[in-house]
Amino acid sequence: MQLAFVNRTAGFTRGGAEIWDLKLAESLRDMGVEVTFYVGRPVFSELPNPPTEFDYVEVPTPQLRDVAFAAPPGIGGLLTDIDSWVFAQRVLDQIRDREYDIIQVCSRPHFSYFTSKVDPPVTLVMHGTPWSLWYDVLNPFSSSTQLLNSFDHVITTGTTKEKIEDQVSVGVATVNPGIDTEKFTPRPSGEDGKSILFVGRFVPAKNLFLLLESFESVLETHPESELTLIGDGPLRKRVERKIGELGINERVRLLGPIENERLPNYYNEADVFVLSSAHESFGIVILEAMSCGTPVVAPTVGWAPRLIEHGENGLLFDTGSKSQLVEALDRVLDDAELRNRMSERSRQKAVSGFDWDYRARELKSIYEEILSS
Repeated sequence: MQLAFVNRTAGFTRGGAEIWDLKLAESLRDMGVEVTFYVGRPVFSELPNPPTEFDYVEVPTPQLRDVAFAAPPGIGGLLTDIDSWVFAQRVLDQIRDREYDIIQVCSRPHFSYFTSKVDPPVTLVMHGTPWSLWYDVLNPFSSSTQLLNSFDHVITTGTTKEKIEDQVSVGVATVNPGIDTEKFTPRPSGEDGKSILFVGRFVPAKNLFLLLESFESVLETHPESELTLIGDGPLRKRVERKIGELGINERVRLLGPIENERLPNYYNEADVFVLSSAHESFGIVILEAMSCGTPVVAPTVGWAPRLIEHGENGLLFDTGSKSQLVEALDRVLDDAELRNRMSERSRQKAVSGFDWDYRARELKSIYEEILSS
């Protein structure tokens, strides 16, 4: 079986969607499946993080998405749509004459017009519900969800299937992320109950301003605590300004992006991992933290309530609630016995049923069903 994985950002970053594609491609390769990646590349520069472990095709295209995140909502939404349309056309120019059994597109419903222009079946992976300024706001006769009907199958993670399956006419399946529990494993650390960790993109959905404002309040009761932010993105400058405005510069570490292979060191150094997102489908970083035995504080979004048993292997708070987030962080930082219990139970949860090879077999069975129909 020969597959093409189209992932706009797999040559730039290693967020949840990119890790999902790359780790499943690794497991599929072990099953004899050949995977070629099609990744966006800046027009005038090289790829910062190409997927060199696979064959890959660079698709030169303007990088409008990060600009879109930092732009005002209307302009940003338009730039996001343009970015997806241009990337889809550039990929089509390169892929249409090559032979694949299946083409899989990551999180770009705009490729719907592309499906009729290629011979192989085209699947779409959605790590959240689709949204487009053009299709959902400006055009009264369409919606981005309707675009999904142009694909042969939609593959989702987290709670996405529950939100879209009644609105589409094609098959929808869920293949959640896995975790490498040998790499993400607990290691001894100098635990002092003062280290808080965030890992993720600096984008609006991560609600980082809520986290920073909450940490300012936590400092009132835990003045020696420290917040480490790992990641990067279009809101980096705004985050830096917010840290300055709150006067917490000396207690916040901005480390930028860290290679996935090095992340277990930071999870193990942390006393608590925190996610403040307004929107998540699954939240693979929760699973990474749990696998390292790091207690998690997370909002009630996406798959988090199904991963975290409140008070047992982590704490949940109502999405967007600063008071509940502060209370949860204070509780974990105050109670070493609670942290130890959560650490043990988090690890137990992570090692029970989150294997990448198992997920790859699920995905391969979907491909085989598509090809046999």
